[in-house]
Order: sequence, then C-alpha cells, then structure tokens
Amino acid sequence: ELAAYSDSALETYKKLSNGKYSDGAALYVIESTLSKMTNRSERAKKSKETYGALLERFPASALRDKMLLGLGSALWELREVAAPAVENKTGKKKTDQKALKQDSGAVKPYVSALECFDELIIAYPGSPFVEEAYAKKIDALAYLKLNEAYYKAINGYMGAFPRGRYIARIKYLLGKYKEDAGDFNSATAVFS
Repeated sequence: ELAAYSDSALETYKKLSNGKYSDGAALYVIESTLSKMTNRSERAKKSKETYGALLERFPASALRDKMLLGLGSALWELREVAAPAVENKTGKKKTDQKALKQDSGAVKPYVSALECFDELIIAYPGSPFVEEAYAKKIDALAYLKLNEAYYKAINGYMGAFPRGRYIARIKYLLGKYKEDAGDFNSATAVFS
C-alpha cells in the first residue's frame, strides 16, 4: 500500500518538474511521502531512487545540499558507502569517480554515500546540513576501516564545529581512536 503511495508521489513529482519552484515542490512531496514509509529498507531504497532523480533533474537547485544529504543518507543506510571498483578498458580496477564516469557512461552521478557527503562538505560549507554530513561521513569511514581518513574527518569536524551537536560523540570516537592506536595519554586527555 505504501509502495503504491510512493509511486503516486513520483508521478506527482514528474508533474511538478517544470515550474519555477518545482525543485522545492518536488522535494516536499518526496520527503512527505518518505516520512510515511515505516520499513527502513524500503524507505532507503525509495530515497536513493528519488533523491538521485532530483539531483539529476535539478543539478543547479538551491536545495542541492539537502538533496545530497538525503541521497547520501539513503546510500549510507543501504551500506553503499564507497565507490565500487570496476574494471576500465585497460583491465585495471578504478574507484575514482571521475575515472569511472569517463570509462563507462552508464555510472550514475552518485554511487556512494561518501561521495555525497564529500560534495556537500566541500561545495556547501555554509549549509545547515554540513554538520550532519560530517558526522555521517565519520561513521562511514569507521565502517570502511579507513583509519587515516577517519582521523582526518574527526579533526575536520572538531575544527569546523567545536560546539556542534555531535561533538560529544565525535570526541568519544577520537578518544577511542587514540586508545586503539595505543596513545593512552592523548586518549585520556580527550576523555577528560
């Protein structure tokens, strides 16, 4: 029943795609529809589909930062965190997005949560969604066990948001990182 409702919202979105504020109207309809879905997995799949379509349809939208966070969050929920390695024409595997797009024109604009979070953080530093993107990026890097990038992202968050809403959790993660690295003095200083 909710899937049918979601599909009808997609049809409404398609009808709204030509007006002056069509990006905002479409985003509102989609977010309203997604909020009514109770199955997390289905909601994440629909979010991936709809936010991806919005980003393709409205590449210069003033709401692009919110769309990137929505798509990145959906990809993170689905654990589509890093770009997949694919073989290029020379037989070598690549994970670089620009190289992937050049080698196979069929790659979607955003195929990983990290790619969405990075673009949001870099391209929209004044966005109200940057802090959440940083926090989710840190979680994604921890999931991938990319320690150097993880540590760099933690420090980036702490520098950008010294009084942020996730600062207590980020400081805890920094302390755990230092503790796991055997740097007990630094870990103690972070925890105290």
